[in-house]
Amino acid sequence: MYNNQNDFTIARVKLIALKEFLPSIVGMVQSISSHLGYDKNSIYKLEVVVEEACLNVIEHAFDEGEIGNYEIIFQRKPGKFVISIEDQGLPFDFSKIESGENSGLGMLLIKAFADEVNFVNLGRSGKKLELIKSLPYRDIEDYVSKEEAEQSKNLPQADSSEPLKFMMMMSSHAVNLARCVYRSYGYSYPNDTIYFPDRRKELLESGLIEACIVVNSSDEIVGHLAMVKDAPMAKVGESGQAVVDPRYRGRSLFKEMKIFLSEHSKSKGMYGLYSEAVSIHPFTQKGNLSLGAHETGFLLAFAPESMNFKQIKDKQKQRQTTVLFYHRINEEPHRVVHLPYHHSSIIKKIYENLELNREYETKITNQVMKNEKTIIDIKVLPDLALAFLQLQEFGADFESLIEFRLKEMLRKKMDCIYLDLPLTNKHTPQYCVLAEQFGFFFAGIIPELYDGDVIRFQYLNNLEVDAKEICTASQFGEDLLKYVLKEGGFN
Repeated sequence: MYNNQNDFTIARVKLIALKEFLPSIVGMVQSISSHLGYDKNSIYKLEVVVEEACLNVIEHAFDEGEIGNYEIIFQRKPGKFVISIEDQGLPFDFSKIESGENSGLGMLLIKAFADEVNFVNLGRSGKKLELIKSLPYRDIEDYVSKEEAEQSKNLPQADSSEPLKFMMMMSSHAVNLARCVYRSYGYSYPNDTIYFPDRRKELLESGLIEACIVVNSSDEIVGHLAMVKDAPMAKVGESGQAVVDPRYRGRSLFKEMKIFLSEHSKSKGMYGLYSEAVSIHPFTQKGNLSLGAHETGFLLAFAPESMNFKQIKDKQKQRQTTVLFYHRINEEPHRVVHLPYHHSSIIKKIYENLELNREYETKITNQVMKNEKTIIDIKVLPDLALAFLQLQEFGADFESLIEFRLKEMLRKKMDCIYLDLPLTNKHTPQYCVLAEQFGFFFAGIIPELYDGDVIRFQYLNNLEVDAKEICTASQFGEDLLKYVLKEGGFN
């Protein structure tokens, strides 16, 4: 059941786009962030970045001599503080400040403030910049003593006859989950929300995360598998954050958790689950395959090299590749998909493996676009050096906008940049060719990601990819990997 006590708008303020009113906004940032529990240093960074973001709107969103309006919205979301700046000024491309090294927006937003930055196009309603900061909750260090932390390094294997219980996770389990993750990964797990029990509680209560856990006879969590959703009622979810206590490895817990979570999702009428499996070893991939999931792509160099698995010999020297999987659990809608001709053969093979209800169209539509402006939403994850570009609407400026956005992400030192184009759109085949001219190359497809399938392209920012370090678990997986490597010029 969705609980809105952790999801509400704190304030919405509309201002005239003049610099003299900026101090009032900075004062609101200070007051609200202090109430939410941020320390002085974090509050200062919030003040600076919001002032810079508003200043950018004032100076660049309107034509010379035009005085417009903009809105700033403060929202408390499950586990995070969201500050949005909306305006109906010039289209959102920042081209006027592209060459400015001291523009304020850009690296300052990424390094000084945000856990996440989203650029959202609102169509006729204008545009929105979302600045997202995780709420300042206590992490697992406040729950685990030094003695317990030291003891967890050399725990003996558990008795194989010990009974284990599978169940859906409740918010009261959050602290025990953080302990389990620490025993498995130390502090190297890339999704740091899992180390903050109160943040995890809010995500569970909001319905944005559901999870299967395994509990031993001492009521410790020894296994965890989450399903992350864009919205509480979403029809697809991302299966991930798989954790198995080192003492309980070798007992097929991942497979059993996947079955448990799949059955739970099926009973709710969801279409399927997609996931990203590590390629440093084949165990997770084999578990997915045994359950009926199939490979749909490879994200080269996706995961940071800092991630370590305790008691598994897999020390990474570079970012590691992940394998995209999709597990169909209920019948999905019939859809017509428009396939780029040069990728149609491999995409059809992916669809055949999945047995999806799809009708193929490979004709390229070389039509002049009626829309002048392309709409692309952007999500940036600074800590992981990842950026995601999601196309909302094709326009005549697609080529110039992709070129600009790519340069922008490279300046922000993003390691991996992804571009998702909708396969249900008849213009995708002609425009994916333009994207590939800038260095994007085929990564795979993700079914039903945004009310339909997407084809994902990837761009690697001068990263090394050692194909010999990538494990596959099926012949099709091997063939698909060879295709992706060839497209990226790594064979």
